[in-house]
Amino acid sequence: MNTFPTLTLCIIGLLTTALTADQVRKPVLDSNGKETGSYNINPNPDGEPWLVTPMEITPEVQQHLDAIPEWEPRKALSKSRASSLPRSVNHLKEPEFRPVFSQRGGSCSAASGTGYVYTWEANILTGASGQSNRCMYSFGYNFLNGGNSENGIWWYDAWNIMKYTGCVREADWPSPLGRENSTEWANTYEAYHNANFDRCSTYYKISKPGTAENLIKVKQWIYDHGRGDPKGGCVQLNAGVEFKEKTIPQGSAEAGSKIATVYDGPNTIHAMMLAGYNDDVYLDENKKGAFLLVNSYGKSFGTNGTMWIPYNKFTSETEVYLLEVVKHTPRLEFKIELQSYGKTSGRFTSGFSSDLAAPAPRDTQNYGNAFRGNTGKFTGEVGIDCTKFWNAFSKNNLNGKFFLKSKGTGTIKSLSLMMYDSTGKKLIKEIKCPQTGTALGTTMSITIENAVAVHGWSVKQQAPQSIALRRIPAGGYLLFVPFDIDSKVSIKDIQGREEKTCSHRGGSLYSLPQLISPGIKIVTVRTKGTFHSAMVIVYRQ
Repeated sequence: MNTFPTLTLCIIGLLTTALTADQVRKPVLDSNGKETGSYNINPNPDGEPWLVTPMEITPEVQQHLDAIPEWEPRKALSKSRASSLPRSVNHLKEPEFRPVFSQRGGSCSAASGTGYVYTWEANILTGASGQSNRCMYSFGYNFLNGGNSENGIWWYDAWNIMKYTGCVREADWPSPLGRENSTEWANTYEAYHNANFDRCSTYYKISKPGTAENLIKVKQWIYDHGRGDPKGGCVQLNAGVEFKEKTIPQGSAEAGSKIATVYDGPNTIHAMMLAGYNDDVYLDENKKGAFLLVNSYGKSFGTNGTMWIPYNKFTSETEVYLLEVVKHTPRLEFKIELQSYGKTSGRFTSGFSSDLAAPAPRDTQNYGNAFRGNTGKFTGEVGIDCTKFWNAFSKNNLNGKFFLKSKGTGTIKSLSLMMYDSTGKKLIKEIKCPQTGTALGTTMSITIENAVAVHGWSVKQQAPQSIALRRIPAGGYLLFVPFDIDSKVSIKDIQGREEKTCSHRGGSLYSLPQLISPGIKIVTVRTKGTFHSAMVIVYRQ
């Protein structure tokens, strides 16, 4: 695994008003022949659709945008990095970058912000391949579009959802890319679990990025996130669709590729992203430098879906936005099997209490606008993360009561609490709720007391096999210590209180009494002056 930081950021721009009347545009019609509000701006009527959907900045939207804080590179890096930036960076050539694709309908904000930028930022956390690990842009979009593929969304609404859920990957989506629709959801628990290893976090903005100072900030971001990362970020921006292009001449870097002479009209309505820059790209030798733009109009746009945007065309009026992407380890999740779940009004809230008799949770977790806002009904599985409660649960010796509150219509056929190890990948136990076939709107609960099994793992790997406690049918436990010499054994609880000591004969299984209480235990074994420790979870149903 590459040693990338657990925190990354991405940049996104702004959608605003409608197209100008003199632009070439063809209205998109629905199945009844009515205009949808979207337009195809591809001058080739037989080519791939280049779709744009006008969006309105309401006072509420503007208030949200104004409240976003400004981002600054780390002070220790900003001055030195500004003078030592490489002359070119091209993430499109990196293995973490996904292939160019074509968006459906008015989903440009999701296609760029999720399909491209989130995929890149998530992949560089772990070195995952962009060929195989690609985020499905329809995931957040389909919670927000009202069931209509021609509807646009605001980027921050999708990313606010992914603060709680991460993003489902294309490999786990019901339909392959190119056949996706505007109403489908991921329908297996595994899809949501696989999405839970990264998260969106706080977002920021850079105002007036076309100024000399802020243009350097954008380049710093692309190079190393402005903080010295091994790999930098991708930049999402939004611009008008008045693209006019020429071919980069011989003598310039990237000769033969397309470069924009006009890329942003008076209306900024289409979301795209920047995947690099090159100080030696030019049409005019006196105006060198350009950013590498990647679009979601397929490979018919520009040069295989890309185009160079000169620095001097990058307007200072545009605002760009930064979003944190962080690693996440799922320790606790609810697996929910749904029947005829009404998407329009549905919603979930999880909760936890250390009090096994509590009628209501002491702490709760909601999931924003996930699992609602679409049309129709859903039958299948979803997964929601409850890791927020892990610390309280583990400090309570893995005892407690978990709650699932729901709103809407339909039936919860079954509910399970999924408990994972410290990697989030190995399932320790699935604990099923006794309530089944429960109507939405009913609070369900799972009580964990003296839970279920015995698992152990070695903390110090000097041993060929882990220290372990094994339950026996007759009751009680067998202690296994993988040493061929006699040992002294101590068993303590997580607070360090000793519960049992014994002498252990080499390589044997030692029978322990049933008096060991459930919870996390520390088993320490002393062999010839050397100490070996293991953390063991003891639990009974």
